Amino acid sequence: MKREVLVVALVVVGAFIVSSETFAQDDEGRFGVIEEVYVVPGMGPEFEAAAKARTLRMAAGNVSFTQLAGGSENGFYRFLTLLANDFSSLDRWREEVAAMPPAASPANAAEIIQRIDRSVWRYRSDLSHLPENPRLEDSEFGFSRTVRLYVKFGAEAEASTLLRQIAALEKEANVRDPRFVSSQVLGSDMPVFELQFFALDAADYYRQTARKVDALGEAFQALVTQVNRLCRRVEVENYIPKPELTYQPTN
Repeated sequence: MKREVLVVALVVVGAFIVSSETFAQDDEGRFGVIEEVYVVPGMGPEFEAAAKARTLRMAAGNVSFTQLAGGSENGFYRFLTLLANDFSSLDRWREEVAAMPPAASPANAAEIIQRIDRSVWRYRSDLSHLPENPRLEDSEFGFSRTVRLYVKFGAEAEASTLLRQIAALEKEANVRDPRFVSSQVLGSDMPVFELQFFALDAADYYRQTARKVDALGEAFQALVTQVNRLCRRVEVENYIPKPELTYQPTN
């Protein structure tokens, strides 16, 4: 998988496909499970067929957790399961998934999937920017970029302070594009922060990013430089929504 490395600026902020209202309605503490599925080259159609069948089994089993889906430009899939505001909801989700009806004709997963990376994240409203008058409606999102900041061990508190200061600059400048931040609580290669932003498409993303950098000025660039110095590495990935693979519970 090819990933861009962010060296100079934290201006390539990104997004995963999730409603901004979902986060805005929740206080600090919402958890989520991210599953990154790496599919055998050429087996995308087979995987998507199996994923669609799985959402039908989730509905039949009355799974009560929303699952959102996106496809990476580098060929893998990303599923975000929205949990509750308590960590025990992870166990409830596991139990519900285990209790789903079995597949009528199970596919050979080894022929379709190379590997699945799972991690648990917690939404950080204190580090995020949620404008009162967002530029786009949720239904307009057609492109997303996710940025992961792998900070040095022991640097989480300092990085959090800098992200709060960036959020304050965004609010002062009336930046109308949201920036969501989550921190990883279970997974590998911790500590990690994840930044998520939305756009109409790739061109809209780059255009709005340039305008934002101009609006925030030198103070923003200085904060970005400090954040970069705290990072072991930074990873960036682009996604498009996969609504046909999304699951929304009815209960």
